[in-house]
Amino acid sequence: MQVVLVMFRADGERRSFSLPRTVTVIGRREDCDLRIPLGDVSRKHCRFIADNDTLKIEDLGSSNGTFHNGVRIQEAVVNAGDNVQVGPVMFVVQVNGVPADEEIQPPAAAPAASDDTHAPPADIEVDQLEEVNEEMPEGIEPPWKTPPSPISTPPKRKRASTSIWKRSKRFPKKTKRIIRASAKRSFSRPACGARPVANPT
Repeated sequence: MQVVLVMFRADGERRSFSLPRTVTVIGRREDCDLRIPLGDVSRKHCRFIADNDTLKIEDLGSSNGTFHNGVRIQEAVVNAGDNVQVGPVMFVVQVNGVPADEEIQPPAAAPAASDDTHAPPADIEVDQLEEVNEEMPEGIEPPWKTPPSPISTPPKRKRASTSIWKRSKRFPKKTKRIIRASAKRSFSRPACGARPVANPT
């Protein structure tokens, strides 16, 4: 099945976009198969699905909606010559060369409904639309799928040890004097609560 989307400008100029894939995503993101860089178009707006001889269109939860022949839809079967509006952009669908190029006419803007279910198409430059068909090389993840690098934390600093045995290795003479002085004080000091005994006369 050969599907072509034909877009017209107000001055009659048109541009055709071929949909060679089974699933074609249209939206504002750079990884879409057909990119429309307009604020009224969602990042992933809608998609066309070609299943054997049936062509379907599905809205992908867009903000401004997807319209098929002037009616806002969630999913619909598209036939040759139907009009599809993606945000403010209007297309005519050509399937297997039907309708012929000379028979395709610019779609007429449908009047806005009372419930505001239809938005008038916009007159935009055809050069604003981009066909993005490049695929990422194998083994390389696209930037929106690459996980963020973990935040590295500096190693904890070891606290200096105050052990007397470690200090004795650095200052052996000074440590020995401290040990001897503390030993003398412990032997010369009376026990807690003890009273000194008077010398007999």
